This record gives sequence, structure tokens and C-alpha cells, in this order.
Amino acid sequence: MTPTASGPWTFTQIYAFQNGRDGTDPQAIAIDAAGNIDGTSYIGLFHHGLVFQLKRAAGGTYSFNTLHKFPNQGGSDGEYPQGKIVLDPQGNLYGTASFGGSKLYGIVYQLVPGADGTWTENILHNFANGSDGATPYNGVTLDRQGNLFGSTYYGGGLGQCADRSQTCGTVFKLAPDGQGGWTETILHAFAGFKHDGSYANSAPILDPAGVLYGTTAYGGGAGDCRTDPTFNSYCGIVYSLQP
Repeated sequence: MTPTASGPWTFTQIYAFQNGRDGTDPQAIAIDAAGNIDGTSYIGLFHHGLVFQLKRAAGGTYSFNTLHKFPNQGGSDGEYPQGKIVLDPQGNLYGTASFGGSKLYGIVYQLVPGADGTWTENILHNFANGSDGATPYNGVTLDRQGNLFGSTYYGGGLGQCADRSQTCGTVFKLAPDGQGGWTETILHAFAGFKHDGSYANSAPILDPAGVLYGTTAYGGGAGDCRTDPTFNSYCGIVYSLQP
């Protein structure tokens, strides 16, 4: 929507998804320095999600381009991209896929633009549903040093969530190691119940001092938000993590 001088905002439909090669259920978007709109669609007729770009042309029109397609035949790539995507100053794109990868529980990926217009995927981390977490629904946040911060809905090794069948999620950091790899650090593993959150449901944000803030869907000890008649998950928290 675009503001006008008199106050009202003007609505414009930029693109309509058709559930074909373009996919369906678009998720988060980011706008690059050229005004192009980058984003993800969760699933499609021929794939398990993709990363797209709506390339801006003169006159304000856009053309749809596929940057990366997540396959529907398994393998080591991710499936079902979801949550926030971010761009670094070099134009590289970062995001998460909720499932898939070599360990089946989701990935963090990087897409690098090439001079010929193609994009190359690098998988930065495969989640294993252990202490490192599982199911990164929420995307990532990028700091000025090039570190990535995110959260997982499950995993971490603490608590009994998902009707006691899963652990309760994590907040993680991925840092480049200077040799082309990335190192994961778990900043917090949620324990759920009365004194902690469970099911992190947003990508954490950073303040200027480097403090992280985020939310969980359940936990915290207030309210009654039962997931079954005998198990009160409580009703969620806002949290901070200070380095």
C-alpha cells in the first residue's frame, strides 16, 4: 500500500500466486537495494516450496523469477520454507526451511547471486532434533557482524512439550567460521511449564546493544491454554536474551 499526500493509502495487487511453478501460500518478503521483492512460497504443485524474486521494472511493474526450488523428492535439501528472510549488504539471502535437510528436521540456507543471474544455495546448518533444535519455522535475523540468529519450535533437549512427546525449542546463533563454514551455538533451550517458554514462534529481533527479544506460543506459568485435558501448556511469553 502506498500513502498519498491527502492521507489515505492506495492498495495495489503486485502478484497473484497460481499454485503452479510459482507455488502457493507466500510467506515473508524482503526488499533489496534495487526495489526487487524477494520472498518464499511454502509449497507448490511441482515442489515443496521455493524462493522467488519479483523483479521491479521501469514504471513499477514486476516480473516473477524463481531463485531456488525446494524439491519434492527428498534428498539433502530443505522443504517448506517458512518465516523471515533477510538480505546482507552483498545481496545474499538467508532463510529457513521447516523440514528436510540431511537430518530431516529443517535447515538454515543461504542463496548467493551469480553474475549470470543464477543463485547458488549453501546449506549452513541441518537440524537434527537433538540439543540443536528442530523445525525452524521462524526464519532468521542478521546482525552487523554477519551472524544469524533464529529459533526452533521443537528440540533442545529440555522439557516435555507437544503433549509430552517433544522438547520445547531453542534460540540459536550461527556464526561464520572464516573458512566457509558456520558454527551453531545454542543461546537458550526452552523448558516450558511455569518458569520458561515453549514453542518459539517468532524470529528473534536485536536491539542496538545486541540484546535478543522474541516470543513463545506457550509456557510462562500464566493462564490456562491446555493442549490436552490433563496438561496445561500455559499461554506464552515475551523473552529477552542478553549477551
